Amino acid sequence: METATQELKASAAAANRSAWRRLSAVFGAHAFGNMVTIADRILLVPLMLVLWGPDLFGIWVIIRSVPAWLSISEMGFASAAGNLMTTAVAAQQPDQAGSVYRTAGWMIGVISLAGMLIAVLICTLVPLSELLHCDLVSRRDFAVAILLACLYTVSIFQTQLLYAVARSEQLHAEVTLQIHITRVAELVLSLLLMWMGGGVVAASTGYIVARWCGILFIRQYLRQRISWDRLGAVDYSLARRMVKPALGYAVLPVVQALQLQGMTMVFAMFSAPPVVLAYNSMRTLARMPQMLGMSIGRTAWPEMTSAIAHGDQKRLGSLYRHTQFVGIAFGVVSLVVLALCGETIFRIWTVGKVQFDWTTFVLLSAGAAVTSYATTQMSILNAAGHHQSSAFVWTAVSGVSVLICYLMGSQLTGRNASAILLVSEVLVCVFVAFVSAACLRGLLQKSRSSQSDLVTEVKP
Repeated sequence: METATQELKASAAAANRSAWRRLSAVFGAHAFGNMVTIADRILLVPLMLVLWGPDLFGIWVIIRSVPAWLSISEMGFASAAGNLMTTAVAAQQPDQAGSVYRTAGWMIGVISLAGMLIAVLICTLVPLSELLHCDLVSRRDFAVAILLACLYTVSIFQTQLLYAVARSEQLHAEVTLQIHITRVAELVLSLLLMWMGGGVVAASTGYIVARWCGILFIRQYLRQRISWDRLGAVDYSLARRMVKPALGYAVLPVVQALQLQGMTMVFAMFSAPPVVLAYNSMRTLARMPQMLGMSIGRTAWPEMTSAIAHGDQKRLGSLYRHTQFVGIAFGVVSLVVLALCGETIFRIWTVGKVQFDWTTFVLLSAGAAVTSYATTQMSILNAAGHHQSSAFVWTAVSGVSVLICYLMGSQLTGRNASAILLVSEVLVCVFVAFVSAACLRGLLQKSRSSQSDLVTEVKP
């Protein structure tokens, strides 16, 4: 019995050291991604203001916002498949892992095709450029740009599925880095096309071309390192079982679409493009620190899934405590920094061409800090597959907040919109914090029971 206990402790210690090395690599890759995002936001606004001016740039913001609703249609199947493939690989069941991969790929393909057909129908029948006050761009170019942006969103689904494969084999650090390098190529190519005189259609084309080059490269990289992606077959019963957890994993795309693109659409219905640009620019700067919270959650998620699969309660508890501490600390620090220096950064960033409101900006910054903490708390729920209740509550509360803003109509301002969003984000954060703490207690108790049974089995 003593020997078995020592072996368990030694194995857990080795797994813990390996996990922290992977965490460092993955967090470094996500940190690089955050740098890319910040550079994107910092470079894109002044460059596009110079190349296109505030009116056309405001239209571009609207075009990039519309297809984000299509991201809901992926419904979290890549995330659900990632957990199932991780479990199958840990259990040394390559056929099962391959079947999950093929099933998820089939479902994402069917849903993507349906989403594109709906987008084509809407762009053909609805005068979107007139509805969204984008008369500076022809109706044809506006519709084509939206369809290209929708196709780009569908391409992201394929990237998410490849990332799920990578994290099941502990290759997510390398693939995360490759994904963010692809994002750099997208930015460079689209800006080059803009500089050459291209409009919204050319810019959208640049994003798609660079994204698919990255997808093909990542796919080839994974094929050289794993073989089970070619095993198994599409399992329709598995597809049905994946629906419920997948819908839960879709919470972040839904919430982001409601809070970000949904609010952009509301402003576009009642305001001119420069007003939309002002609100979006303040929100973009305010959300910069939130990206760290999302990176922490995405970094911890695969390791928590692995710890749960192996019954490693010590590693699981350590991961949870560290993500919680970093989420709180960074949220508070970022809020203080943005409140003190945000206006100066904003005016330099937008070269003084975009209106700034301090109250709106502080409310948006507070909401971003709260959401950052909630995102880190969701990591353990996502890893354990206990995320459905929090997912649906988060989505419902966000939807109600956007609906309230829509009902305000022409009386909607940046201040009351950001205040409504902040209240909804605080309510969601409190709920998620309680649910995640209860989930951790349940997982630790289950792990203790499993280890006790294992020691009992090896007694002489």
